[in-house]
Amino acid sequence: RTLWKNVFYGCCPEPYPVLIYEFQLERASGTHFSGVITPMLLVSFIGFCIFLIPAPLSGARPALSTTMLLTYVTVYFVASRSTPQSNKTTSIGRMYVVGIVFASMQVILSIIS
Repeated sequence: RTLWKNVFYGCCPEPYPVLIYEFQLERASGTHFSGVITPMLLVSFIGFCIFLIPAPLSGARPALSTTMLLTYVTVYFVASRSTPQSNKTTSIGRMYVVGIVFASMQVILSIIS
């Protein structure tokens, strides 16, 4: 929206034209949800399903949990490219870091058990 008005200043008798521009910006949240949040939730869910694999399988659980950790890190890097750059840590970034920590713990627990 554009507004135009004349402004009178105390120093001068003639009016000065002033243009005022108003912008309203919106982000498409559907792309953000499908490109950042959904992959994180799916990888987390699949990561917790690792413990449904029977333990006696020779190295299947540690191998799958390591693959899930690498998948989580890859999804994090892809998602970080699709979000705006900022000097502050966002809540989505914190969620990914917590997910990577949990995936690391899954790797350790799958090796131990």
